[in-house]
Parts: sequence; structure tokens; C-alpha cells
Amino acid sequence: MSMPHTLYRGDIDGLSFRGIFQSRFKTLRTTVYFLMPMEKEKTAARALVPCLLCRATRRIPDYTEMGKVLSGLYGASLQADSGKMGDMQLVSVTVSGLSDRCTLNHEKISHELLTILKEAILDPPLDETGCFRQEDFLQEQRQMIEQVKADYNDKRLWSLRRMQQSMCEGEPYALPRCGTEEEIAALTPEKVTKAWKEMLQTARVEIFSVGDGNPDDIRQALHGLGMIGTGKGPMGSRIHTPRDTVRRVTETDQVTQAKMVMGFSTGTPAGNGAENEAAKVMCTLLGGSASQSRLFRFVREKMSLCYYCFSRFQNLKGIMTVECGVEPENLKKAEEAILQQLQTLQQGDFTEEELRFAKLSLQNMCRTVEDYGGGLENFYMSQIQYDTMRTPRQEEQAIWQVTAEQVQQAAQRVKLDTVYTLMGGETHEEN
Repeated sequence: MSMPHTLYRGDIDGLSFRGIFQSRFKTLRTTVYFLMPMEKEKTAARALVPCLLCRATRRIPDYTEMGKVLSGLYGASLQADSGKMGDMQLVSVTVSGLSDRCTLNHEKISHELLTILKEAILDPPLDETGCFRQEDFLQEQRQMIEQVKADYNDKRLWSLRRMQQSMCEGEPYALPRCGTEEEIAALTPEKVTKAWKEMLQTARVEIFSVGDGNPDDIRQALHGLGMIGTGKGPMGSRIHTPRDTVRRVTETDQVTQAKMVMGFSTGTPAGNGAENEAAKVMCTLLGGSASQSRLFRFVREKMSLCYYCFSRFQNLKGIMTVECGVEPENLKKAEEAILQQLQTLQQGDFTEEELRFAKLSLQNMCRTVEDYGGGLENFYMSQIQYDTMRTPRQEEQAIWQVTAEQVQQAAQRVKLDTVYTLMGGETHEEN
């Protein structure tokens, strides 16, 4: 069991700075996050920005040289990421490397790594017109288009995203996290440079460090980041409002096994309140644990209707999804069986043992995130839009306080909203 920790809270030049600093780690990882409302015309350009920032800096002017420098710093890494969190777009740049205490001669490499992080964000190499260089831009644009194509070829992931887009049509959450292939192809160095400058000036900025480090040293190394703006941009997501009648969308592709994704409104506010904890336990009891959930035991194993069948909970949007792979002739039976298991929870027809297994599954997740820096960082960043933050131990305690009655009430608030099905064939239907 990992050591309990304290979440450090401070600022760097007025920018929000949080961290977890413990000597049990052998590395130090620092991420600068930029959060902005999802906007269709800006998503693709923003998503490409961190990819370009991680290629080089004005001081380390090309991708090959950057690789050599990082390799010489005990194989450190500089990584870009882009995604969405509720209705917010999230882009980030992360530097990660061996802690100073663990270098061969106790060299102070952390300051250089943090300097690279700062320079990557503030001082990338630009061409004579002040824009990202054409060669760098074209390489990263091509790679992002390839990633979008790879996402399409992952039919489980594609089906989930298509359900989300159908369920939340008209909401920012429906937008693809990196834009569409066409939107990425239409980008130019000028458009991405504009997105970078706008991001620095208007985004909500969160700096997060995890590992064997000192917050004062990090603050000193990153001093100057405050010149990018206030870092106090707007932040927040709206709970999905359920529709009056179930929306059904059927699409076709070259698949032999049908994919069905059912989207439910949970009727639960986002945050760390008791209703939300009950909804997490309810979702886990329904289909969120590998072998003990009702969907696995009854729909997959006992009734043999699905190749896989599980649920997941999107806290910030008040959405629960059930995903399954099923033979086309069993689609109707599978949907009915899934709804029957939900109805069972709504009636309170589950045992204390089932409830305990669901809580143990969530407890295990809480403890697992403490084992590595990235897990802790993701755990806290997932709460960044809440009024309060919990530690994994506090989350674990809240889970065990959930009662069977609260789980039943959480299930009773759940309402089927959208059913998306991906079939083999060549026609599209929607109603």
C-alpha cells in the first residue's frame, strides 16, 4: 500500500501550481496544462500546437538535436498531449526525467529539464515570418491525420465517440478531441501559430508536478511562465440534458461483429458529492468491474449475448455508457438484457456482497493511481473542474460510505438517451 501524500498548492508567477513531492519516486514529472472551451473552428489548430512545441526550441533548434539533449539527460522525455475533459479542450506539454538524487553523480538535471519545458512553451523556433516552420508543421500535421485514421480503425473507440457525438449533438462535448481529418488538413502554419499565441494569452493554465522534487526549485526554474497571461481563462462543463425520446443511430462499416453503445443520462451533478459517489458505485456494480459486474455475469456469461459488455461513467457530463460487441441477430436481446440489469438495480435487487465487490473494485483503482506519477496527476486533473479536490484516500473513504439505498436511488435517476449501433453493410439509418 502506497504512502499517504499531501497535495501541494501554490503558484508560479500567479499561475496555478500543484504537486505531490515524495522521495519514494525516482523521477520528476512536470506538466503545463492549457484548458479552453471546445470550439469547432479552433479545436484542430489547438491540438496541433503542443506537438510542434515539443519538437524543438530556439536554443535547441531541431528535432534531432532535441532527442540528443534529452538522451544525454538520462533518457528524459518531452511529450505533447491533447484531449477533452467534459466541454473543455485540454492540451499539455510534459517533461519527465530522473530525479537529481538518482543521477550517477547527483547532477542537477531537473533545472535543465524544466528550462527546456519553459522554452518549448514560450520560445519555439519560428521562421522569418514569425510562424511555425513549414517542415515541422507538415510532419506533425501528417502524424495527427494518421492518428485520426487510426482512431477510426479502432471500431470500439470509434463507436463510443460516434455515440457521444450523437447523444451530445450541439454541445461542445460532441466535438472530436483533435478535430476532423478535413479540419486538420485545412490547417496552415499561420493558423496554428495564431492558436498558440491565443492559447498562451487566454487559456486556463494548470501546472502539475509529481515525483522527487522541490516546489521552490520548480518555481525558480519555471519563473517567467507568467508572461503568457493570467492563466485564469473560463472553465466548466454542462451536464447533458436528456432527450424525451430515445435516439437511435445505426451506421455501417466493414465489421463482422456489431458494436452497440448505449448512452444514459445519470441525472447526477458533477463533483465529489454523495450523489456522484453513489452513481460511481452503481455504474461499477452494473458493468464497471471485470468479472463481478452484473453485465459480465449475466449478459455476457450466463446469457452469452455479448463478446464484451461493460459500463463507464462520465462524471462531468452526467453520462453513463454501456458498450458491447454482439452478433447482429442478438442486438435486440442484448439491449433488453442490459436494460433488465439496470432495472434490477433500480428495484434494489442486489446483494451486499455484490455491493462490496463494486466498492473493492473502486478501492483498487484509488490505490493503483498512487503507484505512479502519471496516475496521480490524472487523478487530480480529473477533478480540476470541481469545487473541491479529494485525495485517493478520501475518495476511497467516500466510496465505502455509499449505502445500498443510495445506489438504488442513483440507478433510478438513470435514463436511456441514445443507442448507437455499428453494423456490417452499406446503409445509414437514424431516427
